[in-house]
Amino acid sequence: MRNFFTKNYLFYVILFVILIIVVGCDSLTPPRAENGVLNLTKWDFERDGPVNLDGQYEFYWHRLLTEKDFQPESSNLSPDYISVPSNWNRYVYKGAAIGGDGFATYRLTVKVQKRSQPMAIYLLRLATSYRLFIDGNELLVAGNVGRDKTEAKPGFNPKIAVFDVNGETFDLIIQVANFSHRLGGARNKIIIGTHDQLQRKRDINIVFEIFLFGSIMMMALYHIALFSIRNVEKTSLYFGLFCLFIAFRLLTSGERYFLILFPDIGYEILIKFEYL
Repeated sequence: MRNFFTKNYLFYVILFVILIIVVGCDSLTPPRAENGVLNLTKWDFERDGPVNLDGQYEFYWHRLLTEKDFQPESSNLSPDYISVPSNWNRYVYKGAAIGGDGFATYRLTVKVQKRSQPMAIYLLRLATSYRLFIDGNELLVAGNVGRDKTEAKPGFNPKIAVFDVNGETFDLIIQVANFSHRLGGARNKIIIGTHDQLQRKRDINIVFEIFLFGSIMMMALYHIALFSIRNVEKTSLYFGLFCLFIAFRLLTSGERYFLILFPDIGYEILIKFEYL
């Protein structure tokens, strides 16, 4: 009997190692941006799929800039660089660490293969309001970007936007403001690909989160019902309430399906539900 289990254990270990090797060989590691430039000229979106725009972005603290500010004849800007996705808290600017509150502009130049088909971009959120431009065209807006707490308003807008690539490069500019959360900046991944790829990716995420919500909600209702039958078993009540809160949180995090159900809900209410 011992030999039987030993042989089976070795079989599953070997199978697991083979799967890791196969997956590692098949997966491609996308390039990362360096000094504000991301080179995707060797990335075939139809073959390789969507890609995260991760890496070093140009960073302009306490500046809200647009495409015209970067024109060669008028620009005298000297950029800093910051990693995306990450928050800007404790980023050292002019010798001092900055906090969560503030506003800034991110810029990334992306090099791609020449395309005749449009591309798409998707991001869940940036903390806590933003305006996203590609080649000077405003594509995505969440909340109201401002220079102080009275002017800036937080917001969510998880949306896929389509854009055309004229030539082999495009400039991505994001204005970000935060006066409503302890963490500020471009904290979430920014993804580009074809519209069908990004829509399929989002649909899969939503279906998976709804499946988890339904499964955990069933566990919650079962244990709460068990407590109602035998109210001496308080552990059933505690575990049922715990499952209830976790199930509800699934709707307010990730793809935030709660926004699809209630698109007019306020930012502060949604954040409180998420942290409840």
